[in-house]
Amino acid sequence: MKFILPVALAGVLASVAPAFAVPTTIWAVDASATGSGVSNAAYAEQFSLAGQLLQRVTLGSGFNPTGIAIVGNTGYVSTDTSGRLYTFNLSTGALGATYTTGQNALGPLTFDGTNLLAADSAGGNQVYRYSLTGAYVGQFTISSLASNINGLEYEAGTVIANRGQNAGPYDRYSSTGMLLQANAFNAGDDGAVAYNPDNATQYAAVSGGTGGFQTFPGGTTVLFGSNIADSGFGTSDRFINDLAIQVPEPATLTLLAAGLAFMGVRRRRA
Repeated sequence: MKFILPVALAGVLASVAPAFAVPTTIWAVDASATGSGVSNAAYAEQFSLAGQLLQRVTLGSGFNPTGIAIVGNTGYVSTDTSGRLYTFNLSTGALGATYTTGQNALGPLTFDGTNLLAADSAGGNQVYRYSLTGAYVGQFTISSLASNINGLEYEAGTVIANRGQNAGPYDRYSSTGMLLQANAFNAGDDGAVAYNPDNATQYAAVSGGTGGFQTFPGGTTVLFGSNIADSGFGTSDRFINDLAIQVPEPATLTLLAAGLAFMGVRRRRA
């Protein structure tokens, strides 16, 4: 009986952990900060799934951010002005290492659970694989694509890509580039896309104004908050180059519960 309370407490905390977890959020990189000449800085922005602006990270100047991927507590950003990958800490916004990939221009970015996938942004139909330190791992061709991809996302073992620069719909491919499903979905403005494994939903970018996304399935449109005129973008619209989902790790409070149970046991023994 001495051990029932802490163990029971651990079970209760583990069962409610998802309710206390950090909510799923969505990150965006935007061409308007550099592409319009309004600002000399590149940004990554974090939003709630209701569109509330939560955080803005200043990535630096002199480049156009074209892709973003989230791996643990690190954000990776690609650019079409070089083959570099920039990193930052999701919690603090602090900039991290910059990796040179050997390519001249990279587009949208995603993570397949092991490596980063980056689309060629120099007019090709190649998708490159890189380690988390920017080392080249390999590449594959999306043969049905004639021009550069600006919508790329990894979804449950498959790759989602649009048909060119802002050209929809999105098609589904194998991890080696074989077409599996044409016209898998059509949403947003045929550009940036992000996949949320928690609810098996794609979020396709909506550009112009404050920007936003449209969900598939569902078709719900959510506009991003915060007046961009007050956030370093001048009077330019947001032009979303890429999106990425940040999913919380539900194991965090489960581990806390186990720790509390262990402490309770040790206290009883003492």
